[in-house]
Amino acid sequence: MKNYFIERPRFPVHDFRRRFRMRRELFESILNAVVNHDHYFARRLDATGRQGLSPHQKLTSVFRILANRCSADSTDEYCRLAESTTIENLKRFCKAIEGIYGATYLRKPNREDLKRLIRKADKIGFPGMIGKFRYKVNGNRYELGYYLTDGIFVKSFSHPDSAKKKLFSQRQESYRKDVERAFGILQARWAIVRGAA
Repeated sequence: MKNYFIERPRFPVHDFRRRFRMRRELFESILNAVVNHDHYFARRLDATGRQGLSPHQKLTSVFRILANRCSADSTDEYCRLAESTTIENLKRFCKAIEGIYGATYLRKPNREDLKRLIRKADKIGFPGMIGKFRYKVNGNRYELGYYLTDGIFVKSFSHPDSAKKKLFSQRQESYRKDVERAFGILQARWAIVRGAA
């Protein structure tokens, strides 16, 4: 608590952001949402009548695993949590995040989302980023949405021989760089994205 969470913490704001990969205000906002969603994270009395683990301890262990891709037992010295408690924290945290933010951020895009994404792609010069694919198999009609993303991006023309192909290549490469840059930032901030912990 003295390191980061009191009014005048031992370490400055930029250290908090480096360690947790987010601002302290965002950490506190997530902590409050998680505690209100699942009282497992609230501080309770243990079997001997003493104060149990704080919500800050529990979430600190979770964010250390997610941000630094460390093992559950490596948080015991700093957070004073057993490996099994840290794993339980992580599982409960993931379920809480899904329950709190799932309807907003972890859902399939609706028509308004698609329209917004199409407008954004059109605005930067890459129309058709999202589309529909219709086909028929064994008498059944299918209509599937698709995104042009890394791995299935249409390849640029290696030697564009017309103004239209040159423009397509330029815009496509620009958009692809944006996608790769965004994913690179995500990987740099959250080690868990680079591979399982």
